[in-house]
Formats: sequence, C-alpha cells, structure tokens
Amino acid sequence: MVEFRNRLVTLALPSGAARSLKSLGFGALGVALALATTACGEEDEPTCGTVDEPLVLELVDVTPADGSSVANSAIVHGFTIVGFDALIRDFSFAKSTLHTAGDPTPATFSITATALADDEVRYEFAPLAWSVAPAHVELVAAALYRKDECVYSLLPPIFRYDVTTP
Repeated sequence: MVEFRNRLVTLALPSGAARSLKSLGFGALGVALALATTACGEEDEPTCGTVDEPLVLELVDVTPADGSSVANSAIVHGFTIVGFDALIRDFSFAKSTLHTAGDPTPATFSITATALADDEVRYEFAPLAWSVAPAHVELVAAALYRKDECVYSLLPPIFRYDVTTP
C-alpha cells in the first residue's frame, strides 16, 4: 500500500469565513488529516470508540459513486461526513491490493472542506487523473482518527470505481 501525504487544505465555514490550513499532496499517494476537537463522551455521546473498536464515521454522497466507471480526466473525489462535529484536517488513504490505476496526476492537490451543518462536513478533492487507464481505483483509509478520547474510522473502501481512457 502507498500512503497519501498532506500539504494543502482550504476550510470553508458556513459563516463565509475561509481558512487555508495546509496544502495536501500525493507525494507517494496519500492524505493524512488530524481533527479539530470538541469534548468526547459528552452527555449526548453514549460511548467512545477505541483503537480496537473504533466508531465508524458515516460517509454519504461519495463521488465518484461506488462501482461507477468514469473517464480518466479531471476526476473530482468527494464525500460528506455526517453525525460528526469536528473537522478532519489530515486524511490517510492507501491503495488497496485491487488498485491498478497507478499514481495520480497532479501529484499535489488540494481539499476543500465545507461545513454544511453543525455535524456535517463536505470534503472535495481537486480534480486529478490516474497514470494508468483503463484501470480500477480502490482507496482505503490507512489511519484511525481521534477526537479527544474517542477513536473513529472510515469503512473501506472509501473510493472504488473504474477509470476509462478519456
């Protein structure tokens, strides 16, 4: 597995304020993000996940859609995390053993995070293409995420689709 490395993230808040956090890049194909935190174990949170049994974050509106086929040109990846009241600043993804699409171009890219509600954030990656097409893309989470004492994970695969020659 090859890991993505973080370099540039832009955060767009509902109030219209935007912050440039840090640029995100695909050095060897990976993204790592830390969490802006609020207290874990608050009265409305009955339990916290652990390293051995992390709580799974709910992803919706994943693009490209699971199992889809897309042209290998200007592919925008994105997803929304719901039911989680923290911003993830560093993601860590890896290629699964089923990934055959090679490395992304450009090697450096950016992410925009937009707060849609108190517990809902949309993450969008800048457009990219893969070095091999036709091929299969399959990226999995390569890290757990901690918010105070709680541990969270993303279910694999995060992205799973086929690329065709543009």
